[in-house]
Amino acid sequence: MPIRRFWAAVWIAVAIVLFALTSACQRSSSTPTPKPAATPHSATVLWHDCSDGFECASLPVPLDSTKIDGAKIAIALIRLPAAAPAKRIGSLLVNPGGPGASGVDFVRGAAGDTFSQQIRDRFDIVGFDPRGVGASTPAVRCVDDPGAYISGSHGTAVASVQQNLDRLADAAFAKSCGERSGEILGYLSAPHVARDMEQIRIALGDDQLTYVGFSYGTLLGATYADLFPKTVRALVLDGAIDPSLSPEKQGDRQDDGFDQALDAFLNDCAENDGCPFNNNGHPGKAFDDLFDRIEKEPLPATAAHDDRKIDIDAAWTAVSAALYSESEGWPRLAKALAQAQKDGDGSGLLALEDHYYERSSDGSYSNEFEANIATNCVDAPQHTTRTPGTPTANSTRATPTPGPTEPPSSSPCDFWPVAPDRTPAAILARDAPPILIVGTTGDPATPYREAQAMAEQLRSGRLLTYDGEGHTAYGGINSCIDKIVDAYLIRLEIPPFGATCAAK
Repeated sequence: MPIRRFWAAVWIAVAIVLFALTSACQRSSSTPTPKPAATPHSATVLWHDCSDGFECASLPVPLDSTKIDGAKIAIALIRLPAAAPAKRIGSLLVNPGGPGASGVDFVRGAAGDTFSQQIRDRFDIVGFDPRGVGASTPAVRCVDDPGAYISGSHGTAVASVQQNLDRLADAAFAKSCGERSGEILGYLSAPHVARDMEQIRIALGDDQLTYVGFSYGTLLGATYADLFPKTVRALVLDGAIDPSLSPEKQGDRQDDGFDQALDAFLNDCAENDGCPFNNNGHPGKAFDDLFDRIEKEPLPATAAHDDRKIDIDAAWTAVSAALYSESEGWPRLAKALAQAQKDGDGSGLLALEDHYYERSSDGSYSNEFEANIATNCVDAPQHTTRTPGTPTANSTRATPTPGPTEPPSSSPCDFWPVAPDRTPAAILARDAPPILIVGTTGDPATPYREAQAMAEQLRSGRLLTYDGEGHTAYGGINSCIDKIVDAYLIRLEIPPFGATCAAK
């Protein structure tokens, strides 16, 4: 299959996806160690029942995490208590990534499927909404209708005019974020969240931190290990990123990852007569023809009874979102593409896009999209002036590949009211105990070499490879990966160098 440039695979963040564009509290031998918070002390967590066996709480932490006695914000927590208290080891803190994804929602919705019974027996599974996210207060809010901003580039103007319109929209979005979100915008970077994690650990009463972080959550875990190496018990960093890369280089790698994942999906569909988009063994040509059609004329969402149109931007976002999961996303994508091709109906593609952006049936959105932008803008300097013809990795909407005389794409970060407080650099975590990094060879959002880089940078890093497809590998995807990770979390057994699990 030919490689198809993912100029429109943008803002993939769920579990996703612009975690890869952030680089916070990374350091090399020439970069000073980020300042930890003052002598840690934390409030006691007062848990209350919040149904279905879960307990919830809110923990006050400093707005400026380096100043313990300053103004406070509140971090939302959820806990699934250990099922076998007599075997309990402690708490297992988890983060699903983003940035901007809700750890509270993740634990409530996915803890039972992600973690084996032996993990749930021995650990309290604890999730948190990072500062600015979800139920933590104050939450980042920028606009009344994120959907209007997301679809703002879905127009028919020539590219140069549309890009100027986009710049105006980006500037207005950034200005509105500053007005509506206030001080929290300056304190969202990975080091601040990592210090919150230390406050959570203390409040939970654990001597050391046991943590599983996915995607952007790997940056949080690595940052924590760099700041607090002596209080690390076990860290699993799954779908790891390379914190030393600039957002531009990270975006280029991610574009390649999605290109390869799309080819893998189409090759698999070509070899499977039961694939709804098989097209007599030639789904690649059918895909190119379909997307040429959509670019010329957006599709209606007939079956969904929705008056929104599925234009080329929405279609690429839907495809990218589906490529995160081979087991669930690929079948949904095949059906959605077949529906679009045979019926001229984009309902399936629209559903994938809505799921990605966390759009509810009533048209409302969670604040993940806004928190994602806000975090990326402060986590690393964003430079949107890129070589014509390459994707704009931190753009919030897809735009056609610019021609040589067209202006570069923009992002809200170009107009952000708060300056970034970190620059890309390696994270070493010199004095931390063994840290387990999990990388997937076919990961589209955090390509495998990102995990390789993080394992090389962390002085105690150990890479575990999943030779398969999809974004992240632990949690019911592959039994071999689960067995090795569980042994590390429970008994601190680190796998040998070169450990690899094959897809089944």
